[in-house]
Amino acid sequence: NDDFIIDTIWKTDNDVPRIFKEKLLKISKGIQSLQKEQDISEKATFMTREPKQILSFYGTISEKELLENGIVQRFYDNDDDQQAVRKIIKEIMG
Repeated sequence: NDDFIIDTIWKTDNDVPRIFKEKLLKISKGIQSLQKEQDISEKATFMTREPKQILSFYGTISEKELLENGIVQRFYDNDDDQQAVRKIIKEIMG
């Protein structure tokens, strides 16, 4: 649920910069959009536990590695899905 993910990200009480949280929300919306368009599998979703884990590890490893481990690896069974998710992340993260 979009609202639940948004709530989870904003209520995380730590030193994660607001800009990163905003980008994380955009990534989540991008993944949901790809799933609705059936461009990627619905098997692996961006659930609330992923943003929680990503935010809890923020600052301990690079953002790129954090997003790779926290998001892209969720789509482990399909290389095309991983590439599509990496594209979204690259577009949003720059």
